[in-house]
Amino acid sequence: MSGAGLRRRLAAVAVTVTAAVLTAAGTLTPALAATGPSMTVNNGSVNIAVQGPDDSLLFYWAANGSSTWHEETVAGADSAASPPSMTVNGNGVNISAVNTASQLLFYWATIGTGTWHAETVADL
Repeated sequence: MSGAGLRRRLAAVAVTVTAAVLTAAGTLTPALAATGPSMTVNNGSVNIAVQGPDDSLLFYWAANGSSTWHEETVAGADSAASPPSMTVNGNGVNISAVNTASQLLFYWATIGTGTWHAETVADL
Protein backbone atom coordinates (compact mmCIF):
# COMPACT_ATOMS: atom_id res chain seq x y z
CA MET A 1 0.00 0.00 0.00
CA SER A 2 1.34 3.44 -0.87
CA GLY A 3 2.06 6.08 1.77
CA ALA A 4 -0.87 8.18 0.56
CA GLY A 5 -3.23 5.18 0.73
CA LEU A 6 -2.08 4.33 4.24
CA ARG A 7 -2.59 7.93 5.37
CA ARG A 8 -6.15 7.96 3.92
CA ARG A 9 -6.94 4.67 5.63
CA LEU A 10 -5.56 5.89 8.99
CA ALA A 11 -7.52 9.13 8.63
CA ALA A 12 -10.73 7.15 8.00
CA VAL A 13 -10.08 5.00 11.08
CA ALA A 14 -9.39 8.12 13.17
CA VAL A 15 -12.64 9.75 12.00
CA THR A 16 -14.62 6.58 12.76
CA VAL A 17 -13.12 6.23 16.25
CA THR A 18 -13.62 9.93 16.99
CA ALA A 19 -17.27 9.75 15.90
CA ALA A 20 -17.83 6.70 18.10
CA VAL A 21 -16.25 8.39 21.11
CA LEU A 22 -18.26 11.58 20.61
CA THR A 23 -21.46 9.60 20.19
CA ALA A 24 -20.81 7.68 23.41
CA ALA A 25 -19.84 10.86 25.26
CA GLY A 26 -23.08 12.50 24.14
CA THR A 27 -25.06 9.83 26.01
CA LEU A 28 -23.36 10.54 29.34
CA THR A 29 -25.38 12.41 31.91
CA PRO A 30 -23.73 15.49 33.47
CA ALA A 31 -23.29 13.55 36.72
CA LEU A 32 -21.28 10.89 34.91
CA ALA A 33 -19.35 13.37 32.79
CA ALA A 34 -17.97 15.32 35.75
CA THR A 35 -17.08 13.23 38.75
CA GLY A 36 -14.49 13.20 41.46
CA PRO A 37 -12.53 15.79 43.37
CA SER A 38 -10.91 18.93 42.02
CA MET A 39 -7.20 19.50 42.60
CA THR A 40 -4.79 22.37 42.01
CA VAL A 41 -1.32 23.45 43.04
CA ASN A 42 -1.02 26.60 45.10
CA ASN A 43 2.46 28.04 45.50
CA GLY A 44 4.06 25.62 47.98
CA SER A 45 1.02 23.40 48.57
CA VAL A 46 -1.56 21.13 46.96
CA ASN A 47 -5.30 21.85 47.28
CA ILE A 48 -8.15 19.35 46.86
CA ALA A 49 -11.89 20.08 47.00
CA VAL A 50 -14.40 17.23 47.19
CA GLN A 51 -18.04 16.47 47.96
CA GLY A 52 -18.28 15.30 51.53
CA PRO A 53 -20.92 13.47 53.56
CA ASP A 54 -24.50 14.71 53.09
CA ASP A 55 -23.40 16.75 50.03
CA SER A 56 -21.12 18.97 52.11
CA LEU A 57 -18.05 20.61 50.58
CA LEU A 58 -14.61 19.80 51.95
CA PHE A 59 -11.18 21.31 51.27
CA TYR A 60 -7.84 19.61 51.92
CA TRP A 61 -4.35 21.05 51.65
CA ALA A 62 -0.81 19.91 52.29
CA ALA A 63 2.52 21.66 51.90
CA ASN A 64 4.64 20.21 49.09
CA GLY A 65 6.84 17.45 50.47
CA SER A 66 4.65 16.98 53.54
CA SER A 67 2.45 13.99 54.24
CA THR A 68 0.31 16.00 56.67
CA TRP A 69 -3.09 16.89 55.19
CA HIS A 70 -5.30 19.59 56.67
CA GLU A 71 -9.09 19.44 56.32
CA GLU A 72 -11.47 22.39 56.23
CA THR A 73 -15.24 22.36 55.87
CA VAL A 74 -16.07 24.89 53.17
CA ALA A 75 -19.85 24.45 53.50
CA GLY A 76 -22.20 22.08 55.32
CA ALA A 77 -24.90 19.63 54.22
CA ASP A 78 -26.67 20.18 50.87
CA SER A 79 -24.05 22.66 49.63
CA ALA A 80 -22.40 20.48 46.96
CA ALA A 81 -24.70 18.23 44.95
CA SER A 82 -22.17 18.36 42.10
CA PRO A 83 -18.45 17.70 42.09
CA PRO A 84 -16.64 20.98 42.80
CA SER A 85 -14.42 22.97 40.49
CA MET A 86 -11.47 24.86 41.96
CA THR A 87 -8.79 27.37 41.06
CA VAL A 88 -6.29 29.63 42.81
CA ASN A 89 -6.49 33.36 42.14
CA GLY A 90 -3.68 35.47 43.55
CA ASN A 91 -3.94 35.11 47.33
CA GLY A 92 -7.30 33.30 47.27
CA VAL A 93 -8.78 29.88 46.59
CA ASN A 94 -12.02 29.74 44.57
CA ILE A 95 -14.42 26.78 44.50
CA SER A 96 -17.73 26.43 42.67
CA ALA A 97 -20.42 23.77 43.04
CA VAL A 98 -24.13 23.28 42.47
CA ASN A 99 -26.11 22.75 45.69
CA THR A 100 -29.14 20.52 46.27
CA ALA A 101 -31.45 23.50 45.57
CA SER A 102 -30.00 23.71 42.02
CA GLN A 103 -28.10 26.92 42.68
CA LEU A 104 -24.59 27.58 41.40
CA LEU A 105 -22.52 28.69 44.37
CA PHE A 106 -19.11 30.34 44.53
CA TYR A 107 -16.94 29.87 47.61
CA TRP A 108 -13.74 31.79 48.27
CA ALA A 109 -11.16 32.11 51.01
CA THR A 110 -7.99 34.12 51.42
CA ILE A 111 -5.12 31.65 51.56
CA GLY A 112 -4.15 30.81 55.12
CA THR A 113 -7.29 32.15 56.82
CA GLY A 114 -9.56 29.09 56.82
CA THR A 115 -12.56 31.42 56.54
CA TRP A 116 -14.80 30.53 53.60
CA HIS A 117 -17.30 32.94 52.03
CA ALA A 118 -20.28 31.87 49.91
CA GLU A 119 -22.02 33.71 47.08
CA THR A 120 -24.98 32.55 45.00
CA VAL A 121 -24.11 32.94 41.33
CA ALA A 122 -27.33 31.71 39.70
CA ASP A 123 -30.48 29.62 40.11
CA LEU A 124 -30.30 26.79 37.63
